Amino acid sequence: MGFNPKTVLAGLAILLAFPPCGMASIITFQNRSIPVLLTAGPQTEDGFTYEAKSGAWEVQAKYGSPGSALATFFNSNTSTDFHSVGDRLEITRVGGGTFTFDSVDFATKSGSGSDDVLLTGLLGGSQTDTLAITASTGSPYAFQPVTSGFTDVIDLLRVEITYYGYNALFLDNINLTPTAVPEPTAFCVWGVIGLCLLGCRAFRGRNRMKRA
Repeated sequence: MGFNPKTVLAGLAILLAFPPCGMASIITFQNRSIPVLLTAGPQTEDGFTYEAKSGAWEVQAKYGSPGSALATFFNSNTSTDFHSVGDRLEITRVGGGTFTFDSVDFATKSGSGSDDVLLTGLLGGSQTDTLAITASTGSPYAFQPVTSGFTDVIDLLRVEITYYGYNALFLDNINLTPTAVPEPTAFCVWGVIGLCLLGCRAFRGRNRMKRA
C-alpha cells in the first residue's frame, strides 16, 4: 500500500494549522468591548477561552495596554452591575489541556482604593500556585507587568476579586504557554514533515517505474 498524496497534504495542513506546544499565547482583549461579560458567555482568543462565572466583569475598550483590557466593573450599586468579593472568571485552553501562566499587565483606576484580585492556578481541580494583585500602581491607568511566579503546569487559571475597593482594576496581556506530556519538540515536528515529504517522493518514484 503506497502513500496517498492527498492524505499526506491534508496531514501537513492540519499540522501547520496548530503551532507546536511551547509557543506562548497572549490574551490581549484587543478591539473588544463587552459591557457584561457574564451574559456574553465564553470568549476565545489565541487558543484560550475566558469566561466570567460570576460578577460584573467587563472588557473595557478605553483603558487597555494598548486598546482593550479585562476590568472589574466600575463602582456602582445597581442590581445589574454590582460586583463583590468572590466574583470569578476562568481561563482554560480551547479543547482542554495544560499550560503555564507566565505574566500579566495590570493597572488601577486610581493609585489607591481599587479592587484586588487573586489569580489561582489549578490542575485537576487542585490548587497549585497563586498570584495576588493589589492596587499598587502609582498613577491611574498606568499599566505595569508582573511575572506570575508559577512553577507548575495548570489546566485552569481562576481570577477572583478579593477586595472591593470601589475603583476598577484592569488586567491585560495575559501570557500563557500551552504544554503537553510529552511535549513535542521542533525536531519532532520537522521530522514528521520530512517523513511526509519522503513519502510523497517515494510515491512519485513508484508511479514513474510503473509507466516505464
